Amino acid sequence: NSTFVASAAVYLFDQGENKLIPKGIHSFGKHKIKEIDTDIEIICDIFDKKEIVLKKSISEDEVDLFVETDDKTFKSFLGAPILLQKEVIGVLVVLSGTDEAFGEDDKKLIEHFAEVIEKTIENYNNLFEYETSSQLFSSFYEISKELYSNLKYDEIIEMLLSISKKIFKYDRISVSITEDNGFSGKIKRVEGQTDEFGEGHSFSLNDGLNGWVMRKNKPITVPNIEKGDYFMPRYSKSEKSNYELKSFLSAPIGYYNKCLGAVTIESKLPNQYEERHERVLVMLANNIGAALERSIIYQKLEAEATTDELTGLHNYRAFRLKLNEEINRAKRYRQTFCLLMMDIDKFKVFNDNYGHLVGDHILKAISDSITDSLRNIDFTARYGGEEFVAIVITSNIEDAIISAERIRSNIDKTKFQIDGSEYHITISIGVAEYPSSAETEDDLINKADKALYQAKAAGRNKAIVYGEQS
Repeated sequence: NSTFVASAAVYLFDQGENKLIPKGIHSFGKHKIKEIDTDIEIICDIFDKKEIVLKKSISEDEVDLFVETDDKTFKSFLGAPILLQKEVIGVLVVLSGTDEAFGEDDKKLIEHFAEVIEKTIENYNNLFEYETSSQLFSSFYEISKELYSNLKYDEIIEMLLSISKKIFKYDRISVSITEDNGFSGKIKRVEGQTDEFGEGHSFSLNDGLNGWVMRKNKPITVPNIEKGDYFMPRYSKSEKSNYELKSFLSAPIGYYNKCLGAVTIESKLPNQYEERHERVLVMLANNIGAALERSIIYQKLEAEATTDELTGLHNYRAFRLKLNEEINRAKRYRQTFCLLMMDIDKFKVFNDNYGHLVGDHILKAISDSITDSLRNIDFTARYGGEEFVAIVITSNIEDAIISAERIRSNIDKTKFQIDGSEYHITISIGVAEYPSSAETEDDLINKADKALYQAKAAGRNKAIVYGEQS
């Protein structure tokens, strides 16, 4: 669901028809996705080379091969093979209405999504090989629909618990996640019997059965963890009790060779879990792993879409969204807030004298200083170039000018150290209040900007409120 994507479809190869049949479609606008022949040149390249094909510009004739529409808005093509046992069984196709919309990063992303599709198909093929239970298939059908339509991390975990209830009998189920670069684990969710190993408990992957599963990235079934007066530890060598739990089954939640965590089911009765239960739990965990990895990627992309790469602050897009949110909130609760517009003084001259690499270091240092000078609840963003903005939440002019002066003063008295050299930087700040200065987003920005130019005109290194002279 990208700004640049007008249509996306998953095609699977039908040997009888010798065609690619669209199975999953996401399209903006009234576009009918066609079945396509495998002898089309652009498709032949994907099938023959088993490689991703990127075309920065496609003709209307090529568009007609994929989409039935009178709106000739598609201009770029990106396609990836879907492989099963090293053979092409389908194609993932993305079309964009923008010229040269896709690049190398998009090729990596579509490759990842194709791998997710491949893993899902592989898992369901395995399922059909050994289990014909309609209830089990129904459960996996539900997980297929839910996991790939709802990408929130915690909701995927809840779906895992919900599906597990339908398939397994247990007295306790827990989901753990890897931490500390894979050296430790933490229990994320527990349902059923509670004991000392509850939600939030951290454990070493070098101890216990759960640690073994996550360290080795392998499932394990233990018919009875009790051995006379002794028992096999679940999380730590120092455990004093197994709390009457006997049967133990755990599978790693992973994506290919990457272990993201583990799901563990336990029963107070011995010999409750067999190889067939392990196979089902492994496939369930694999589906969860693919979904979680996809969720992590989307969260990362979402963060990148709202974060300035150089400074780590929010970007202009995130600022406009937040400003709209704060205006609506202030209207609802009849509150005020202030906007600070900030600009580094004579930064172009600084860049010309010392170079852009030093300038980039200064931008990062200034952004850190601004953030450190404000409260955690306040919102800071890079507006563009050497300009920054801050929304001082639930504040009036008096509060905001104190915050602005703190920012200005902290920067003014700091000697910025870069590669052994010291640099002195100043910043000018304009302050405007909602709703006394302005009642709309654009007008508030404009008023803060005018106050900023007043500060520049007054000699720089100043903070000025809109409408005031000093």
